[in-house]
Amino acid sequence: MVKIFDGYWLPWLQSVWPDPTSWHYFLFVGGNPAADTCFEAFGMLTSGLFVSIGVVLPAVFIFYLMMTILEDSGYLPPRLAVLMDSVLHRIGLHGYAIVPTILGLGCNVPAVTATRILETKKQRFIMMTLIALFIPCGGAAGYHDECAARQPDGSGDALPCYRLWHLWVCLKQGDPGGENPEILVDVPPLYHWPVKEYVAKKLWNRTKGFLKEAVPFVLFGVLVVNLLYLGGA
Repeated sequence: MVKIFDGYWLPWLQSVWPDPTSWHYFLFVGGNPAADTCFEAFGMLTSGLFVSIGVVLPAVFIFYLMMTILEDSGYLPPRLAVLMDSVLHRIGLHGYAIVPTILGLGCNVPAVTATRILETKKQRFIMMTLIALFIPCGGAAGYHDECAARQPDGSGDALPCYRLWHLWVCLKQGDPGGENPEILVDVPPLYHWPVKEYVAKKLWNRTKGFLKEAVPFVLFGVLVVNLLYLGGA
């Protein structure tokens, strides 16, 4: 993806876009006409597309593939939800909250969307708080690794958010009141091989959902930041 975006996409945009000093070039291609990489250019069509499609999408695609195989084999969510139910009840959730938790390790956007499987507003509030504060997505996990590796003494926790999440569970924090229903789930008696047609269909639907829900927000975020730069803010 880096070779495609930096070797072909960025040079083509820089060559065909009119007037590198214009405001629309700043917004869509980036404020640095001499940028060698899409990440440094910081335009909607350079950094915006590179981060969402070139960096996040491949990881999310593989993550969704593994999730779908685990689901269609009968392990996730019913068996894993039952195993995690007693732990998650300590913070006002039930076992199905493990699904948004695992999704959050890939990308927080589908994780927040997945909180819809929880029954009460209280449970969705707790889960979204955990996702926002304590569950690092794939990009944040890499950032934590880099920060830990650069400690002068070589020490440091590579993934501090995981430890904060476990601390939250152990201290039984974050209960805003409200109902906490018991889990009721039908556990299939046997594991089974996933059907490739179903896996492909679910994988496509989830990937399409990510592109529809996440990419516009990334592009909009880059646009807002560039407008703030242009306005002197």
